[in-house]
Amino acid sequence: MSKAKRFVQILILNTFIPGLGQLMNGQWAIGLLMMLLSTACFAWALLSLALPLAYNIKMLLTDGNGDMHNIDFISFGAGCVGLLLLWAISIAAGLWSGQKKQPKNQEEADV
Repeated sequence: MSKAKRFVQILILNTFIPGLGQLMNGQWAIGLLMMLLSTACFAWALLSLALPLAYNIKMLLTDGNGDMHNIDFISFGAGCVGLLLLWAISIAAGLWSGQKKQPKNQEEADV
């Protein structure tokens, strides 16, 4: 596989799942860390929406009396921002690791 094709594959993988391109590139620790952090940020954002909604639906279906739980949009936004930052870092790391320094002349390439 050519270097350009592999570089494009790493960028595409990082676009869909942060850290997957690093795993393909052999950077296991960074890849697993990015995947774990992105999963945590996604879960944080999802749970900050889902838990209050589930509680409110359960409360309305059972007795209809009680306090409604409000959605914490700051927590939801923090999870989304963390996920977006991890995506940007993952793509930038894929770009950075995919660039190979070209030797200035043939003598450096032979060494």
